[in-house]
Amino acid sequence: MNRKLVAITENLSQAKKYAHEARFYLGAGKYIEAINAYTQAIQHPTETRDKARYYCNRGLAKVNLNDLDGAVKSGKYQDVFYYNRAKTLSRLGNYKLASDYFLSAISLSQLGHCKYREEFDVAEVYSAYGVSMFRQNNFDKAILAFKIALEWDPTRIVDQYYIAVAYYNNLEFYNAIQHSRIIFELETDKKAALLMIAQSHLALNQHAEAINVFSKLLEIDPTDEIIMSLLIKSYEKCERCVEAKNARKLLERMKSWSNR
Repeated sequence: MNRKLVAITENLSQAKKYAHEARFYLGAGKYIEAINAYTQAIQHPTETRDKARYYCNRGLAKVNLNDLDGAVKSGKYQDVFYYNRAKTLSRLGNYKLASDYFLSAISLSQLGHCKYREEFDVAEVYSAYGVSMFRQNNFDKAILAFKIALEWDPTRIVDQYYIAVAYYNNLEFYNAIQHSRIIFELETDKKAALLMIAQSHLALNQHAEAINVFSKLLEIDPTDEIIMSLLIKSYEKCERCVEAKNARKLLERMKSWSNR
Protein backbone atom coordinates (compact mmCIF):
# COMPACT_ATOMS: atom_id res chain seq x y z
CA MET A 1 0.00 0.00 0.00
CA ASN A 2 1.41 3.45 -0.84
CA ARG A 3 2.33 6.05 1.83
CA LYS A 4 -0.55 8.39 1.01
CA LEU A 5 -3.05 5.59 1.56
CA VAL A 6 -1.41 4.63 4.87
CA ALA A 7 -1.63 8.24 6.09
CA ILE A 8 -5.32 8.48 5.24
CA THR A 9 -6.26 5.26 7.02
CA GLU A 10 -4.24 5.68 10.23
CA ASN A 11 -7.10 7.07 12.34
CA LEU A 12 -9.97 5.05 10.91
CA SER A 13 -11.74 1.95 12.19
CA GLN A 14 -10.55 -1.36 10.78
CA ALA A 15 -13.54 -1.64 8.43
CA LYS A 16 -13.03 1.88 7.10
CA LYS A 17 -9.32 1.26 6.62
CA TYR A 18 -10.12 -1.67 4.37
CA ALA A 19 -12.76 0.41 2.58
CA HIS A 20 -10.26 3.20 1.87
CA GLU A 21 -7.81 0.61 0.61
CA ALA A 22 -10.54 -0.86 -1.59
CA ARG A 23 -11.44 2.53 -3.08
CA PHE A 24 -7.77 3.10 -3.87
CA TYR A 25 -7.62 -0.21 -5.72
CA LEU A 26 -10.94 0.46 -7.46
CA GLY A 27 -9.68 3.82 -8.73
CA ALA A 28 -6.47 2.16 -9.93
CA GLY A 29 -8.41 -0.50 -11.83
CA LYS A 30 -7.18 -3.30 -9.56
CA TYR A 31 -10.58 -4.93 -9.19
CA ILE A 32 -9.55 -8.24 -7.63
CA GLU A 33 -7.65 -6.41 -4.90
CA ALA A 34 -10.64 -4.08 -4.45
CA ILE A 35 -13.00 -7.04 -4.05
CA ASN A 36 -10.73 -8.62 -1.44
CA ALA A 37 -10.43 -5.37 0.50
CA TYR A 38 -14.21 -4.77 0.47
CA THR A 39 -14.72 -8.34 1.67
CA GLN A 40 -12.40 -7.60 4.61
CA ALA A 41 -14.30 -4.37 5.33
CA ILE A 42 -17.64 -6.21 5.34
CA GLN A 43 -16.34 -8.78 7.83
CA HIS A 44 -15.45 -6.15 10.43
CA PRO A 45 -18.03 -4.38 12.64
CA THR A 46 -19.36 -1.18 11.11
CA GLU A 47 -22.59 0.77 10.67
CA THR A 48 -25.29 -0.67 8.41
CA ARG A 49 -25.04 2.44 6.22
CA ASP A 50 -21.34 1.83 5.55
CA LYS A 51 -21.72 -1.92 5.15
CA ALA A 52 -24.39 -1.41 2.49
CA ARG A 53 -21.99 0.79 0.55
CA TYR A 54 -19.20 -1.80 0.82
CA TYR A 55 -21.48 -4.53 -0.54
CA CYS A 56 -22.57 -2.28 -3.36
CA ASN A 57 -19.04 -1.22 -4.33
CA ARG A 58 -17.82 -4.80 -4.18
CA GLY A 59 -20.57 -5.64 -6.65
CA LEU A 60 -19.46 -2.80 -8.92
CA ALA A 61 -15.90 -4.13 -8.84
CA LYS A 62 -17.21 -7.50 -9.98
CA VAL A 63 -19.09 -5.78 -12.81
CA ASN A 64 -15.78 -4.37 -14.03
CA LEU A 65 -14.49 -7.93 -14.18
CA ASN A 66 -17.57 -8.85 -16.27
CA ASP A 67 -18.79 -11.05 -13.41
CA LEU A 68 -22.36 -9.73 -13.39
CA ASP A 69 -23.89 -12.84 -11.76
CA GLY A 70 -21.23 -12.72 -9.07
CA ALA A 71 -21.90 -9.04 -8.55
CA VAL A 72 -25.60 -9.58 -7.94
CA LYS A 73 -25.14 -12.68 -5.76
CA SER A 74 -22.47 -11.04 -3.66
CA GLY A 75 -24.51 -7.89 -3.30
CA LYS A 76 -26.88 -8.65 -0.42
CA TYR A 77 -28.08 -5.07 -0.88
CA GLN A 78 -29.19 -5.95 -4.39
CA ASP A 79 -31.63 -3.09 -4.84
CA VAL A 80 -28.85 -0.56 -4.25
CA PHE A 81 -26.57 -2.49 -6.59
CA TYR A 82 -29.20 -2.56 -9.34
CA TYR A 83 -29.87 1.14 -8.85
CA ASN A 84 -26.19 2.14 -9.08
CA ARG A 85 -25.65 -0.15 -12.06
CA ALA A 86 -28.65 1.44 -13.78
CA LYS A 87 -27.31 4.95 -13.14
CA THR A 88 -23.95 3.95 -14.65
CA LEU A 89 -25.61 2.50 -17.75
CA SER A 90 -27.78 5.59 -18.08
CA ARG A 91 -24.71 7.86 -17.96
CA LEU A 92 -23.19 5.72 -20.72
CA GLY A 93 -26.31 6.20 -22.84
CA ASN A 94 -27.48 2.57 -22.62
CA TYR A 95 -31.01 3.57 -21.62
CA LYS A 96 -32.68 0.30 -22.57
CA LEU A 97 -30.51 -1.82 -20.27
CA ALA A 98 -30.57 0.91 -17.63
CA SER A 99 -34.37 0.83 -17.55
CA ASP A 100 -34.25 -2.95 -16.90
CA TYR A 101 -31.96 -2.42 -13.91
CA PHE A 102 -34.12 0.41 -12.58
CA LEU A 103 -37.13 -1.90 -12.75
CA SER A 104 -35.20 -4.59 -10.87
CA ALA A 105 -34.29 -2.11 -8.14
CA ILE A 106 -37.91 -0.94 -7.90
CA SER A 107 -39.23 -4.52 -7.77
CA LEU A 108 -36.87 -5.51 -4.94
CA SER A 109 -37.84 -2.37 -3.03
CA GLN A 110 -41.54 -3.10 -3.40
CA LEU A 111 -40.96 -6.65 -2.14
CA GLY A 112 -39.46 -5.24 1.03
CA HIS A 113 -35.88 -6.14 0.11
CA CYS A 114 -34.63 -2.59 0.36
CA LYS A 115 -31.98 -2.77 3.08
CA TYR A 116 -30.66 0.76 2.99
CA ARG A 117 -33.36 3.42 2.72
CA GLU A 118 -30.95 6.33 3.12
CA GLU A 119 -29.27 5.47 -0.18
CA PHE A 120 -32.37 4.19 -1.97
CA ASP A 121 -34.37 7.36 -2.64
CA VAL A 122 -37.66 6.08 -4.08
CA ALA A 123 -38.46 9.34 -5.88
CA GLU A 124 -34.97 9.44 -7.38
CA VAL A 125 -35.22 5.85 -8.64
CA TYR A 126 -38.56 6.41 -10.35
CA SER A 127 -37.25 9.69 -11.77
CA ALA A 128 -34.16 8.00 -13.19
CA TYR A 129 -36.30 5.21 -14.64
CA GLY A 130 -38.56 7.86 -16.17
CA VAL A 131 -35.57 9.55 -17.81
CA SER A 132 -34.39 6.23 -19.28
CA MET A 133 -37.86 5.62 -20.77
CA PHE A 134 -38.04 9.23 -22.00
CA ARG A 135 -34.72 8.79 -23.82
CA GLN A 136 -36.24 5.76 -25.56
CA ASN A 137 -39.28 7.88 -26.59
CA ASN A 138 -41.52 5.67 -24.46
CA PHE A 139 -43.49 8.60 -23.14
CA ASP A 140 -46.34 6.58 -21.59
CA LYS A 141 -44.00 4.74 -19.24
CA ALA A 142 -41.94 7.88 -18.65
CA ILE A 143 -45.06 9.78 -17.58
CA LEU A 144 -46.10 7.01 -15.20
CA ALA A 145 -42.64 6.95 -13.60
CA PHE A 146 -42.49 10.73 -13.20
CA LYS A 147 -45.99 10.77 -11.70
CA ILE A 148 -44.87 8.32 -9.00
CA ALA A 149 -41.68 10.30 -8.35
CA LEU A 150 -43.74 13.48 -7.99
CA GLU A 151 -46.15 11.77 -5.59
CA TRP A 152 -43.14 11.27 -3.31
CA ASP A 153 -41.83 14.80 -3.86
CA PRO A 154 -43.95 17.30 -5.88
CA THR A 155 -41.18 19.95 -5.72
CA ARG A 156 -38.81 18.02 -8.01
CA ILE A 157 -38.55 20.67 -10.74
CA VAL A 158 -36.55 18.47 -13.14
CA ASP A 159 -39.29 15.84 -13.03
CA GLN A 160 -41.92 18.51 -13.63
CA TYR A 161 -39.98 19.58 -16.73
CA TYR A 162 -39.65 16.02 -18.00
CA ILE A 163 -43.30 15.13 -17.48
CA ALA A 164 -44.43 18.36 -19.14
CA VAL A 165 -42.32 17.62 -22.23
CA ALA A 166 -43.41 13.96 -22.20
CA TYR A 167 -47.06 15.02 -22.16
CA TYR A 168 -46.36 17.50 -24.98
CA ASN A 169 -44.66 14.80 -27.07
CA ASN A 170 -47.60 12.51 -26.31
CA LEU A 171 -49.97 15.23 -27.65
CA GLU A 172 -51.54 15.63 -24.19
CA PHE A 173 -51.29 19.39 -24.26
CA TYR A 174 -53.59 20.25 -21.36
CA ASN A 175 -51.47 18.09 -19.04
CA ALA A 176 -48.32 19.74 -20.44
CA ILE A 177 -49.81 23.14 -19.55
CA GLN A 178 -50.76 21.96 -16.06
CA HIS A 179 -47.24 20.82 -15.19
CA SER A 180 -45.66 23.86 -16.84
CA ARG A 181 -47.74 26.06 -14.56
CA ILE A 182 -46.36 24.17 -11.56
CA ILE A 183 -42.83 24.81 -12.88
CA PHE A 184 -43.72 28.49 -13.27
CA GLU A 185 -44.62 28.65 -9.58
CA LEU A 186 -41.57 26.72 -8.38
CA GLU A 187 -38.81 27.97 -10.69
CA THR A 188 -37.15 31.38 -10.58
CA ASP A 189 -36.38 31.26 -14.33
CA LYS A 190 -39.88 31.40 -15.82
CA LYS A 191 -38.93 31.32 -19.50
CA ALA A 192 -38.91 27.53 -20.13
CA ALA A 193 -42.25 27.06 -18.38
CA LEU A 194 -43.88 29.90 -20.31
CA LEU A 195 -42.51 28.62 -23.61
CA MET A 196 -43.99 25.16 -23.00
CA ILE A 197 -47.36 26.75 -22.09
CA ALA A 198 -47.31 28.89 -25.24
CA GLN A 199 -46.37 25.97 -27.51
CA SER A 200 -49.15 23.86 -25.98
CA HIS A 201 -51.70 26.63 -26.62
CA LEU A 202 -50.49 26.81 -30.22
CA ALA A 203 -50.90 23.05 -30.61
CA LEU A 204 -54.48 23.42 -29.31
CA ASN A 205 -55.11 26.31 -31.74
CA GLN A 206 -55.65 28.59 -28.75
CA HIS A 207 -53.91 31.54 -30.36
CA ALA A 208 -55.35 34.24 -28.11
CA GLU A 209 -53.97 32.44 -25.05
CA ALA A 210 -50.65 31.91 -26.85
CA ILE A 211 -50.42 35.65 -27.58
CA ASN A 212 -50.73 36.46 -23.87
CA VAL A 213 -47.92 34.04 -23.02
CA PHE A 214 -45.64 35.18 -25.86
CA SER A 215 -46.11 38.76 -24.63
CA LYS A 216 -44.96 37.71 -21.15
CA LEU A 217 -41.92 35.98 -22.70
CA LEU A 218 -40.99 39.18 -24.52
CA GLU A 219 -41.19 41.07 -21.26
CA ILE A 220 -38.53 38.67 -19.95
CA ASP A 221 -36.38 38.91 -23.10
CA PRO A 222 -37.40 41.69 -25.53
CA THR A 223 -34.65 40.68 -27.99
CA ASP A 224 -35.88 37.11 -28.64
CA GLU A 225 -36.53 37.02 -32.39
CA ILE A 226 -37.99 33.51 -32.37
CA ILE A 227 -40.63 34.44 -29.78
CA MET A 228 -41.46 37.58 -31.74
CA SER A 229 -41.92 35.50 -34.92
CA LEU A 230 -44.27 33.13 -33.09
CA LEU A 231 -46.20 36.10 -31.69
CA ILE A 232 -46.65 37.50 -35.21
CA LYS A 233 -48.03 34.16 -36.45
CA SER A 234 -50.47 34.06 -33.54
CA TYR A 235 -51.62 37.61 -34.30
CA GLU A 236 -52.22 36.57 -37.92
CA LYS A 237 -54.19 33.50 -36.86
CA CYS A 238 -56.42 35.76 -34.75
CA GLU A 239 -56.70 38.25 -37.63
CA ARG A 240 -55.21 40.97 -35.47
CA CYS A 241 -53.61 42.58 -38.51
CA VAL A 242 -52.54 45.91 -36.99
CA GLU A 243 -50.74 44.24 -34.11
CA ALA A 244 -49.13 41.75 -36.48
CA LYS A 245 -47.89 44.62 -38.69
CA ASN A 246 -46.45 46.50 -35.72
CA ALA A 247 -44.78 43.36 -34.38
CA ARG A 248 -43.29 42.66 -37.82
CA LYS A 249 -41.73 46.13 -37.92
CA LEU A 250 -40.29 45.56 -34.47
CA LEU A 251 -38.88 42.19 -35.60
CA GLU A 252 -37.14 43.90 -38.53
CA ARG A 253 -35.56 46.39 -36.13
CA MET A 254 -34.45 43.53 -33.85
CA LYS A 255 -32.79 41.80 -36.81
CA SER A 256 -31.01 44.98 -37.89
CA TRP A 257 -29.72 45.51 -34.33
CA SER A 258 -28.43 41.95 -34.14
CA ASN A 259 -26.59 42.35 -37.47
CA ARG A 260 -24.65 45.40 -36.35
